Amino acid sequence: MANLCQTYDPVANAWTTKNNLPDNGFWYGAHVATEGHIYRFCGGGYTAPNKLAHRYDLETDSWASLPMFPAATHALRGAAIGNKIYLAGGYHDFIERDEVFVFDTDTESYTTGIPLPLGRNYHNMVSLDSCIYVVGGNHAIDETVKFQLLRFCPFATSKTVEKTPLPLVARYASGIVYLQIPNDVQGAAQLSIFDMAGKQLFFKNLSSGVEGLYEINVGELRPSMYVLHLQTDTRVFVGKIAVY
Repeated sequence: MANLCQTYDPVANAWTTKNNLPDNGFWYGAHVATEGHIYRFCGGGYTAPNKLAHRYDLETDSWASLPMFPAATHALRGAAIGNKIYLAGGYHDFIERDEVFVFDTDTESYTTGIPLPLGRNYHNMVSLDSCIYVVGGNHAIDETVKFQLLRFCPFATSKTVEKTPLPLVARYASGIVYLQIPNDVQGAAQLSIFDMAGKQLFFKNLSSGVEGLYEINVGELRPSMYVLHLQTDTRVFVGKIAVY
C-alpha cells in the first residue's frame, strides 16, 4: 500500500496505523519534522518526479496540501531550523540539482537560498546548533561527493563572535523554560534547545530589549537532559536543563 501511514511507539514496541497519505506517491524527496508537524516534499521516482508538498497534523491525524515545490524533484533532502525548512539538491532530467529553497511554515511560501557548491542527490541533511549540515550524496561524475560534509549557518554574521561559550542559567517546569538573560545580551538573540542526541527540538528569535528572567513556552519535554544554546551577534551562551 503506497498510501499507508503508520507511527512507531518505541516504548510499546508497536506500530499504529494512521489515516492514509493523500496520494499513492513513492520515493518522497524529503520528510522533515518540525514544530509538531511532519512535512513532505516532492518524490515520484527519478523517471517522473513531482512538485507535491503536504503537512501532517498529529492532533487531527490528517494531511493537508501545501503550495507546490518550485521544481519537480526526486531525492532531495531537507532540515529545519525553527519555522524555516531548508530543502536542497535532488535529481531531475538526468541532472543533480544544486538549488536550495527555504520553506517558511508560517507564510507557507518558498524563497531561493544559497545554492550548493555542487549538485547532489540521495544525501542526508540535519540541523544542529542553528546550522544545516549536508552529508554525502551522489553525483554521476564527481565521486568525492559521497564523502563530503557541508555546513551552512544562516544566522552567521560578519561580526566577531566569542568562540568560548559562556554559562547560561535556566530551569524547566510544566512546558515553560525560565531563562535568565545574561547582562551581556544587548540586542536580538537566537535560542535553540537540543536533546542529548544533538537533535534540535526548539528554536526562537528573541527580540532586542529582552532582559532579566524570560519565560518561554517550549511545550512538554520528555524526562531527560537538554542543552540550551543562546547566540547573539558577538556572544554564545550554553546551559542545560533537567526534565524529570
